[in-house]
Amino acid sequence: MTKPVKEPQAKKIGAGVTGATVGTVMTYLAANIEDPETKKNFLLMIPTVSVGASVVVYKLIRVCHARYLQYQIDQQQQRLDARARKQLEDPNASEDHKKQARKQYEQLQQQSMQSEMDNLRMLLETKKAMNNDGTG
Repeated sequence: MTKPVKEPQAKKIGAGVTGATVGTVMTYLAANIEDPETKKNFLLMIPTVSVGASVVVYKLIRVCHARYLQYQIDQQQQRLDARARKQLEDPNASEDHKKQARKQYEQLQQQSMQSEMDNLRMLLETKKAMNNDGTG
């Protein structure tokens, strides 16, 4: 079983800064409201809106980060795939070199398939969890 990856602290800080900023802006806006009842209601909803904004930004940062990492992984796999094919097709390469390149190429393909299977498994588990919660 693999250990869960710890979230980078910068993501949490970014979300917290967003919440604090939203709260500060809303407090500033509330100061300009003349009607006491409206001002009171506006001030009461500031914490909820701030937390909501923090959650949205935190999730957005996580999604963007995951997509960026997947893009980098895909690019690296494509470069390695092209390099391995080039080595296998090189007429000047020795048979030992080609054998080693073929072995590495097969390992790369297995790792790529395993990664795709893990991604699919995670998506299926997420969909199942959403359906069980009644949200999906």
